[in-house]
Amino acid sequence: MSGSFENYFTVAWWVALIVIVCAMAGLMASFSDSAFNLIHDRVLGRFRNNRIAIKFRKFHETYRTYRNNPRSLVSFSALTLAEQFLLIVQ
Repeated sequence: MSGSFENYFTVAWWVALIVIVCAMAGLMASFSDSAFNLIHDRVLGRFRNNRIAIKFRKFHETYRTYRNNPRSLVSFSALTLAEQFLLIVQ
């Protein structure tokens, strides 16, 4: 029975690691000019005048302004992690 549990535990750790790596790659790509242009010009190019695509582009442009102010981004991330930690402790 414990061998089966250890296998599930190992799989869970690998899945968590893959999710974390993908999230980090997505975060880095979200601040990249080439990734931004690829998404909005090539992938969403057909839907350029679509209301949802316009809102997505505006949101992404606003989000990208944080790369010019990394201190705010780090502060926000640290406060978010602290909030989640306090909920767990509570």
